[in-house]
Amino acid sequence: MSVSNLSMSRLRNVFCWTMIAVLPVSLSASGTGGGMLYGKGAIWLNDDPLARPSAVFPGDVIATQKDGVANIVATGSNVIIQPDTIIKFENNALELEHGTVSVVTSSGMRVHVGCVETTPVVNDWTEFEVTDVNGTVHIFARKLDVNVSERPAGKLVSTAQSKPGNARRATLPQGQTTDRDEHCQADSARRAGHQIITDKELRNAGLAVATGLGIWLIFPDEDAVSPWQPCQNPQTCY
Repeated sequence: MSVSNLSMSRLRNVFCWTMIAVLPVSLSASGTGGGMLYGKGAIWLNDDPLARPSAVFPGDVIATQKDGVANIVATGSNVIIQPDTIIKFENNALELEHGTVSVVTSSGMRVHVGCVETTPVVNDWTEFEVTDVNGTVHIFARKLDVNVSERPAGKLVSTAQSKPGNARRATLPQGQTTDRDEHCQADSARRAGHQIITDKELRNAGLAVATGLGIWLIFPDEDAVSPWQPCQNPQTCY
């Protein structure tokens, strides 16, 4: 056997043993709504440095440092976690705390930031990117359309729990971008506007009361006792 054939044989053996070691973990992760995490550079998984590929499960937190890039491979989805990013991995969803994630999915994987949620319109290979910096959510629909919803409660809910009346939703077409406030300040502004209208109504009501009081003072009841017409006979004033 030549040296080259021997080297190839050793490489195949190493690959086979590696797959034997990794596949059970990968299959276990995919069966529980999890995935496999790969990384390059400084990456933390649940506050521990990532030394090798690892299974991730719903509830796990992944953080990349300035020189780190991570990749999550899950059933029907592939996620790139850019440097300086913190996410929480959920069942077919990501909760982005800070930074940037790029998602390619055919299973409808969602990204949730504060009260803003991004979801593919169809269960076909959809690619989109979500960035959260200083409270501003930037969404880019790279391939196919995505729905952008605002939930005032800021709570991540499953697709089964989602109801049309629970959120304001708009469709972002392929190739388009949009910016949203992760705290949904627009909703607060609308509520503030409603309060302004209410205050105006209160001011109008107060003006009407003041006008009526002024008319009553100008044209008092003839039988009423007034400070300008004091009682002249104390015996008849009771």
